[in-house]
Amino acid sequence: MIKLSIIIPIYNSEKYLERCVDSCLNQGLSESEYEILLCNDGSTDNGPEIAKELANKHNCIKIFSQENQGAGMARNLGLQHAKGQYVMFVDSDDYIKPNSLSQPLCSCLEMKLDVCRYGLINILINTGESWPLAKTIESGVLYNGKDLISNPNVPFDTACSALYRMDFLLNNQIEFSKLSSSEDVYFTLNVYLYAERIMYVDTEVYVYEIKDKTRGHPKDINGRVNFIKNDISIAAAIQNASKNKTIADNTKKMLKLRSTSSIIGSLLSLRKLRHELYRDSVIDIIEHSKKLGVYPIKGRSFSWKSTLFAHILLNQTWLLLAGFKKNKT
Repeated sequence: MIKLSIIIPIYNSEKYLERCVDSCLNQGLSESEYEILLCNDGSTDNGPEIAKELANKHNCIKIFSQENQGAGMARNLGLQHAKGQYVMFVDSDDYIKPNSLSQPLCSCLEMKLDVCRYGLINILINTGESWPLAKTIESGVLYNGKDLISNPNVPFDTACSALYRMDFLLNNQIEFSKLSSSEDVYFTLNVYLYAERIMYVDTEVYVYEIKDKTRGHPKDINGRVNFIKNDISIAAAIQNASKNKTIADNTKKMLKLRSTSSIIGSLLSLRKLRHELYRDSVIDIIEHSKKLGVYPIKGRSFSWKSTLFAHILLNQTWLLLAGFKKNKT
């Protein structure tokens, strides 16, 4: 029986792919107990050839391919083919620590967990500086996902920080969005909405390697605009989740606070680009927000100061546009 499926989306990561896969193989597990699904997302480098060489050496490695659609859709491709009782996601330019999966996997199987979170280490490759992902829940304690939503200290963060029961994902139709960014937030939101048995184990497993301080944030201006629009789309999804009649009032309240705070943060981030962006791009973001029903901004955020600022200034489109470059003629 396959206990674990490790899904690795591949896109132009030939430099790191073999290290990533080797780290997954170095877990002290029999190759009959797990599988590694390499999901090629339309790579144009030598990554697919490296994947084939690895698959020829190890029966537990399988390869699937699609046209370039983003990491989220590549992970969904892996979910369609996964046969493990549990699944985890590893980005191809990251890796996991040797022999680190046994404890979280045993906890999953013994306690029939929907989700088992584990430690994640950030490493800034240029300096060697490292720091752990902030621990926001106690280890060894069972949580309900809706309770975690109600805790403002628990973020909707990377999907790479946990093992997930495959039947749980399938039964609740949980998958990644088609967005090119923030797909992890959408996935984690839905995991917390439906999971009834979540636990954190105090084991460092995942190493998130930051090549530069902009990892995950596009450097080109059009990419950054799209990044902000995606963040607003996720904020709208969080707001829509607050309308779910099956969740408690305190959870609904927290979802609304999270959504409003995220929208305010996204619009404030525009101000940092005011010397680079044309007004038509800002108007495009505002119209996108209006279509999603999250602009003008309503309700409170976590901070009364940002709430006041949003209602007085951000909701005034002419003020929001002030300082941005005039449109090209």
